[in-house]
Amino acid sequence: MKLRFDVVPTPASRPRVSRWSTYYGKNHTEFVKTMKTITDQVNVVPFEGQIYAKADFYVPMPRAWSKKEKRRSYRKILRQQQRPG
Repeated sequence: MKLRFDVVPTPASRPRVSRWSTYYGKNHTEFVKTMKTITDQVNVVPFEGQIYAKADFYVPMPRAWSKKEKRRSYRKILRQQQRPG
């Protein structure tokens, strides 16, 4: 079984505390709603035995990075892709 979620991961910000409730920021709340609708559509049948799980995360490069940081990160990605394995 292979599952793929085409969603940009969003970190949970520090929860905001108001007088009557506690809530998370808008971006994180939208991410949670989107993931909930996607995972509700997946029909997973429970099974017994061992499993192997692999997770790959593709996160967009931050816009606040300088050109130097972007170049350094890109070179690192290229080196990782060229490794055998």
